[in-house]
Amino acid sequence: MDNKQAWACYASEIVVSPLPDTEPQQWKVHEPIVISIYGSKMVIPKGFICDFASVPKFMKPLFPDKAIYSTAAVVHDHLYKTGLSSKWMADAVFCELLACAHCAWITRMSMWLGVAMFGFMAWRKHRKQDLQS
Repeated sequence: MDNKQAWACYASEIVVSPLPDTEPQQWKVHEPIVISIYGSKMVIPKGFICDFASVPKFMKPLFPDKAIYSTAAVVHDHLYKTGLSSKWMADAVFCELLACAHCAWITRMSMWLGVAMFGFMAWRKHRKQDLQS
């Protein structure tokens, strides 16, 4: 078995709806999302609220909707919000799930670079919220 087969990933279908009057747009997950990656299983619960990929408006024309509104983005949001992994691992899982969804190399590297360089702002915000809870 080669490395690509060893790290194969799976994700169930995303069933979401937009929440009204939210800026940036927020989405509610209506069915649990099951992900299998790196030999581990993860479940994004029903009711989880996400914003998908937070791509600046001026850059959205450069990225296909299938990358922005993807399982990878929901999983990344979940890992950032819950702190179930390190920021580094959340970013790596995001990139790998984009690859599993057959996103072009340039798209996934650009999106990974964005979260690697600027995701710390969201990561810190969620960790501050953890401390207040």
